Amino acid sequence: MLPKTIEVRIEVPDEVSEKGLKDAEAKTKEAVVISLWEQGELSTRQAATALGMTYRAYLDLLAERGIPIVQGQSNEASLIEST
Repeated sequence: MLPKTIEVRIEVPDEVSEKGLKDAEAKTKEAVVISLWEQGELSTRQAATALGMTYRAYLDLLAERGIPIVQGQSNEASLIEST
């Protein structure tokens, strides 16, 4: 089975720098991978690999974004209650 590809095309003004474009592209890729991970379409390892990260670096990225690592748990109190 061949891997699937997502392509996003957005027209931007000519004044946008190459650095700005590369930063936006990286953030877009992160957003797509995180969205697929949140939907349960990708495992944590698959998401990390898709972004060229280690498993731990991906968990750190989620923490930086304030995204709960345990699906369905939206805050610390609910994590404590479930143990």
